[in-house]
Amino acid sequence: MIDGVQANVSIGKLFAGGFIPGAVMALFMMVMVAYYAHVRKYGSDVAFSWPRMGRAFFELAFVLATATVLYFLWSREGLPGWIRFGGLLVGNMIADKLFKFEAYMALLTPVILIGGWPPACSRRPRRRSPRWPGRCSSVSSGTGRSNWRMFVKISMDTIETTAVVLFIVAAASDLRLGPDDDRR
Repeated sequence: MIDGVQANVSIGKLFAGGFIPGAVMALFMMVMVAYYAHVRKYGSDVAFSWPRMGRAFFELAFVLATATVLYFLWSREGLPGWIRFGGLLVGNMIADKLFKFEAYMALLTPVILIGGWPPACSRRPRRRSPRWPGRCSSVSSGTGRSNWRMFVKISMDTIETTAVVLFIVAAASDLRLGPDDDRR
């Protein structure tokens, strides 16, 4: 997104432009993993079963239903944010505990992030943007699958990665300006 802002390019178009190359890379990586697993005779850790597959599809359907509900809740401007997001988050945590999902919250994270960008950027971005990291961390901490040490490690990795990217962007924009440029 930083590159898109620097180059004055639509972020949505950048995501759309990366979809097909990402899908092709994912397909080739799956083929490579399957090839090496077959050649090196790696066994499977979990035997295939149709009931397990059915539960996975049920979990995926629940994620898609949540995305649909999130879309319709965020389109209602009259509702307060704690209802539009908080109620759904609490409902998701209850469903996660009730149905004993295995990867529901992990699958839900991109839905929350992508579904949260338009409202976070459309109105008063300075007020709403800082809340999103807290909401995403509350998703993982509310399920009981993370701890404080993991949160600190993930936060430090995020800070380090952001600092490196910002350093690269600053260096690139400094190199873009020539010695005779008046914008310095």
